[in-house]
Amino acid sequence: MRWQRDRQRLIGAGALLTVVYLAFLIAWAYATPAFRSPDAPMHYNSVMRVMEGGGWPEPGEADIDPAVLTVAIEGGLVAAGAPDLSWGHFYRLNGGLIVGTGQYLADTDPLPEAQRSIPQFTGEGSVGVDQMTQHPPLYYGIAAGFLTMLGADSWQWDGQLLALSILSALMVMWVVPCTIYTARRLGLNRRLSLLAGASILAVPQLAHIGSAVTNDSLYILMGSLLIAACAKVLTTTPTRRDVIMVGALLGLGLWTKGTFVGFGLVAGLSFLASRGELPWTRKLKYGVSAGLLGVLVGGYWWVRNLVLYGVLQPSGFPNEAADWAGVEPRFSDFLALAWTDLMESFWGKFGWLELPLPSALIIALTLIALIMSACGLAAAREYRIPLLVLVLFVPLTIAVLTIQGWLNYQHTGEVSGMQGRYPFPGIVALAVLVSWGHVWLRRVGGPRLAQASESIFAIGSPLVGLIGLWAMLRAAYSSDSLLGFSWMTWDAWSIATGATLKLSVIVCVLGAAIIIVGGLRLAAMGAKAPAESHRR
Repeated sequence: MRWQRDRQRLIGAGALLTVVYLAFLIAWAYATPAFRSPDAPMHYNSVMRVMEGGGWPEPGEADIDPAVLTVAIEGGLVAAGAPDLSWGHFYRLNGGLIVGTGQYLADTDPLPEAQRSIPQFTGEGSVGVDQMTQHPPLYYGIAAGFLTMLGADSWQWDGQLLALSILSALMVMWVVPCTIYTARRLGLNRRLSLLAGASILAVPQLAHIGSAVTNDSLYILMGSLLIAACAKVLTTTPTRRDVIMVGALLGLGLWTKGTFVGFGLVAGLSFLASRGELPWTRKLKYGVSAGLLGVLVGGYWWVRNLVLYGVLQPSGFPNEAADWAGVEPRFSDFLALAWTDLMESFWGKFGWLELPLPSALIIALTLIALIMSACGLAAAREYRIPLLVLVLFVPLTIAVLTIQGWLNYQHTGEVSGMQGRYPFPGIVALAVLVSWGHVWLRRVGGPRLAQASESIFAIGSPLVGLIGLWAMLRAAYSSDSLLGFSWMTWDAWSIATGATLKLSVIVCVLGAAIIIVGGLRLAAMGAKAPAESHRR
C-alpha cells in the first residue's frame, strides 16, 4: 500500500514538473519575437509549402516564398524594404551580437495585430534558398497536418506561428517525464529522480529551441523517448516488444536529422549490456534486430541520399571557399572558437545564436555539469555501464560536429554547425548522470553535503531558467523599467498579445517557486534518510 502511495506521489510530482516546464516553453514562445530562432523562416516556409501541396524539392532547389519575407517584416525580424532575410537587414536586440540595421527592435513601431496579414503562398517568386530540404520531411509533414487540422491556412501568420510553437512545446515537454523515468530505471530514488527532471530547467537554450518552429522539437522528442526505452532494456530482461519499441523509435528518429544516427550504437549496446538473464547470443540477436528494424523504418532517406548525391546529407546551399592567402588553418584556432560556440549555444545563446548568457554563468554551469558527471560515474557502480551507454550519443554527436566543423572551417574559414542543440536528444541521460553526482557527495561528505548540493540544484535550476527567459525579454523589448523590459512593447510585438503574456510569466514564477520549495523540502528529507536510500 505504501509503495503504491509513493508511486502515485512520484507520478503526481512528475506531472506537476512537466506542466511547469510546458509553461516555460509556452512563455518562451510568447517571449521570442517572430522568426527569432535559428532558421525559423525556412522551417516555417517548408511547413507551409508542404501544407499547400508544394512537395519536398531536391536540396538547394527549394525557394523561400515572398510571403515569408512579408511575415519577417511584419514580425520585426527585418526592416521594411529588405530584399531578403540576410542578417544585415535584421533589427538589433539589446546586447545582441548581430548589428543588422543598427536599429533596435524595441525602438521600432510594430504593426498592429489587426493588420497582420494572412500569408498567401503562391509558389511564385523567391527571396532566397530554403535549405531545409536537406533534412527528412517527417516534422514538416506533421506540422503541416497539424495546421490543416486546425484550419490555420486562413489564419494570420501570428496564429500560425503560435500554433507551430505550441506543437513544438507539446513535443519537447516529454523530456521531463522521460528523465524521471530513466532516473528511476537507473537506480535513483524518487527524490533524486525528481531533481533530475527539475534540472532540465537549468538549460534555457532547450526551452528556447523547444518552443520554436523547428524540426529540432521532433528530434529531441524521439531521442528522449528512445533513451527511456533503452533504459528499460538495460535494466530488465529485454523482450521482443522491447526490440520493436527501440527499433521503431530509432527508425522514426532517423526521419528527423542526420545526427540521430548516433543512437544506432546506443540502441545496439543497450541490448548487449542489458542486465537481464539472457544468453549473450540472444542479446546480440535482439540488438541487431532492433538496429535492422530502425534501418527498415528510417533508413530509406539516407540510402536515397547516398545513391543520389553520394553523401548522407547533402548541403542545402553552396558554400564559398575561403582565401587563406597561403596560411594553413590551425586546428587549435578552430577548436577554441568551436567549443566556445558549443558551450554557449548549449546553455543559452538565443535568437539566431546572437544573444549569449553571461560568460561567467556559462563557465559555472559547464564546470558544475562536468564535476557532477564525474562524481556520478564514480558513484553509479553497478549502473555505470548503463549510464555510459545512454550518454554515448552526446560525445558521439560532439565528435561528429567537430570533424564536420573542422572540414568546413578549412573550406570556408568559418566556424559553423557547432551548436549545442544537436546533442539535446541526449539531455535525458546527461541529467540522470549529473543527478547521480549527489549520491557520490553523500558518500564522501555525508547527508549534510548531499542536502546542500540538492538544495543548490533545487534553487538554481528554475532560477537559471527564469534568467534565460528574462534575458530574451530584456534584449527584445528593452526599457528603463525596473524589470528591464516593457510589457507594452512585448505585447505589441508578440505572436500572442493580451493578458496571456503576463499570465505566462506569472505561471513560470509560481512554478519556479513550487520547485524551489518542494526541492528544499525533499533535500531536507533526504538528509534524514539512510545512507543507501538513493535506490528507493
